[in-house]
Amino acid sequence: MRYVRLASGAGATWVGLVLIAAATQSALAQTTFTQRVLSPNAPQPTSVVTVDIDRDGDADVVAAEYSLNGVVWYENSGAKPPAWTKHVVDGFAAGPITVAVGDVDRDGDADIFSANFNDEGIAWYENPGSTALPWTKRVISNFWGDPWAVNTADVDGDGDIDAIGGLTNAICGPPIACVGVEWYENDGATPPTFAIRPVSSGLVGASSVQGADVDGDGDTDILSVDTGSDRILWYENGGGHPPAWTPHVITAAVNDPWALFAIDLDRDGDVDVVSASSEDDRVAWHENDGGTPPRWTTRDIATNRDGALSIHAADLDGDGDADVIAGGWNDSTIAWYESDGTATPHFTEHVIATCGGPEGILAARVDGDADVDVLCAANPGSKIFFFDNDADYADSDGDGVRNSLDCAPGDAAAFASPQEVRNVRFLTESDLRWGPASLTSGVATVHDVVRGSIADLRLGSVAGETCLAAGAANASLTDGSLPAVGAGFYYLVRGRNPCGVGSYGFATTGAERTSSICP
Repeated sequence: MRYVRLASGAGATWVGLVLIAAATQSALAQTTFTQRVLSPNAPQPTSVVTVDIDRDGDADVVAAEYSLNGVVWYENSGAKPPAWTKHVVDGFAAGPITVAVGDVDRDGDADIFSANFNDEGIAWYENPGSTALPWTKRVISNFWGDPWAVNTADVDGDGDIDAIGGLTNAICGPPIACVGVEWYENDGATPPTFAIRPVSSGLVGASSVQGADVDGDGDTDILSVDTGSDRILWYENGGGHPPAWTPHVITAAVNDPWALFAIDLDRDGDVDVVSASSEDDRVAWHENDGGTPPRWTTRDIATNRDGALSIHAADLDGDGDADVIAGGWNDSTIAWYESDGTATPHFTEHVIATCGGPEGILAARVDGDADVDVLCAANPGSKIFFFDNDADYADSDGDGVRNSLDCAPGDAAAFASPQEVRNVRFLTESDLRWGPASLTSGVATVHDVVRGSIADLRLGSVAGETCLAAGAANASLTDGSLPAVGAGFYYLVRGRNPCGVGSYGFATTGAERTSSICP
């Protein structure tokens, strides 16, 4: 059980974060991949992402092709395996390195961001809604020095897509401030404009950036590598408008960290980080202990991925936990590392293939079945490869979970027993918020919330308990009641979906906490 504190006069209230029952899992046979060439002519591809550009229901691929000065997208035919048609978004992008996607203008289609290395900065491209029309390019930031990274997130929590940018070198000095990480605030207009706002102070070699709620307080923090100082950092969002940023070091025990990815690798409800560092050939994960602020433990996944340059994570074998995929520049190899699913997972290496300088890799569902495939941007080889996961397990409702793990294989809104309810916290004295149940619980999961007196907290007791929300679809509520000075309330949050009802957690003896106060 985790706890957050709610102050009440001279006393304090502890609020429990309740774990709810996990789905039964079964292992797949050894996962294998069939290599296919997505594009035989992709001059120095450096980054790939997937999104449904044309809104036809399948996953298209967006790529940066450096030596072509091209930001492009590949149209998925929807067949199995897919055929691909290349469309140029911008053929004059001045050395695009990294692409990202999001509905920037909130018109229902996916737009594209690009970090253009050769002096052009960060740009976004407005989706015209038709393959017959050109994309509109708008430059956001002219970096003084080698823009490399770009990612998307709602940084300020106002409901629109902002962007995060990173550079790797800089020409700076008075009057030009040295920067490394910036974020770009979307003003919500049509079309939007972006205010450039610094995150880091001083030069940070930010070849990889990502937004994630690292400390579980409900806002978007920013993660970055620092290639120049051999560090991995996170910047704490102060929650203001615009936010102030506090830097924290996750680790300084990596040599030339080049890429990171945020994911809950140990399934404890907080954000961990995986990284690839090229000089020590290291693939590592950095365990978040859930504290405020978090403390981190760095654990090796592999130390033999020669020139480790790229990283991603997803459930490749369909067993309900996240596996890791990494690429080595020097050995031109991509491999996936199978998690054993334990509380402190260990990993088994499986080599997928050689991929001629895998600068960009991605794990995603590409061909419409329930398994997760792998994409590789092979920079020197000037090809993009699609590694088709051979699992091909049945997925009757198309929700991404195979029938054998899906308690409701005909209902796309429910695909597992309810799992963990995360990040229970008070934003103010009266405003309680919690994270959704784990994504493997299904999008239809709703929540029950029970309040009681800590003095009456007994296993199976309903004395003094109040059902504040019975099956609430939202993930927040306002409770104006405050405990007496020196006393406190407990709050129990339970998830349920069409597959069943989770628990209210467990006592220290291991006995399940029960209550009949909510239906």
